[in-house]
Amino acid sequence: MKQSFLILLLFFCLVLPVGGQNLVPNGSFEDYIDCPFGLDDMQAVGWSSSRGSCDYYNSCNNDILDCGVGVPCNVFGYQMAYDGQGYVGFIQYRVPDPETLREQMTCSLIEPLVIGETYFFSMRINRGNSVFNINASNGQGFLLTNEQYNAIDNPSPAFEEYTYVNQEILTDSTNWISISTSFVAEEAFSQLVLGAFLETAMLDTASVGVPLPYGQAYYFIDDVRLSTDSNFVFTEVLEQHERLPLGINIFPNPNEGFFRLSQKLNTGSIIIKKITGEVIKRFEIENELTEYECSELSSGNYIVTVMTDKTIDHLKLIKQ
Repeated sequence: MKQSFLILLLFFCLVLPVGGQNLVPNGSFEDYIDCPFGLDDMQAVGWSSSRGSCDYYNSCNNDILDCGVGVPCNVFGYQMAYDGQGYVGFIQYRVPDPETLREQMTCSLIEPLVIGETYFFSMRINRGNSVFNINASNGQGFLLTNEQYNAIDNPSPAFEEYTYVNQEILTDSTNWISISTSFVAEEAFSQLVLGAFLETAMLDTASVGVPLPYGQAYYFIDDVRLSTDSNFVFTEVLEQHERLPLGINIFPNPNEGFFRLSQKLNTGSIIIKKITGEVIKRFEIENELTEYECSELSSGNYIVTVMTDKTIDHLKLIKQ
């Protein structure tokens, strides 16, 4: 009888949905294809620019002298990540041509929304405070859609189309501000667009620097969450992305079917993902295990995350 109960309990654990699932892949922008080299280089796994050329920032590029796309120092401000080591940025509007210089980014949700289900959304946002960012505005938001947009030949729709938009002018360049909402899904949307919304006539703006004939309102985004679990979306507790990099490397790389770690670890996990963010293989690190087999992978590039209870490293794996 006791055995039957345990089997039944295991069945429900496997079948019932797990609370706290984030439908946004790589929502804290920790996983990257390559360390960003400069602006307009969207290297966050699973994300791409769908209007303009959004930017990716990570502490892996932390040249203090250059201050390009590092964290916390970069060309558009000095800001620690809200969660982990990376975040993204976009132009909300730019003077004197606000109609053309507006940016948006997009990703495919981990699974489509369920019609009639209530969802909760939140993201952290912060205004860039460099000498270029002399303006602030409202109009930051998101759009749920089934269209797969890209900035090259299918840009995101006109700015008045959105699921939610912030109506308050965001001037804070010190603290990460939470933008959050809830809604009932009217369609089984599979795509998310973030960034600049509202037509220019609807924008409320403010000057936060020396008035110039040119300038922009630029914002950073981090910790994007979309879930049916309100407690998960609105929690203030940081997730595993607080872990610091250990400096692990994998070799040989490229490889033909196996790889090793450059440091011996007693416990932890190794997660292999496609460039799109899809998890395809997972290893539990064991002290005596020195080789990890990946011969079943197709030739190409993958993201390998090596994670312990206190550290996390994101690496590029090339399978020949």
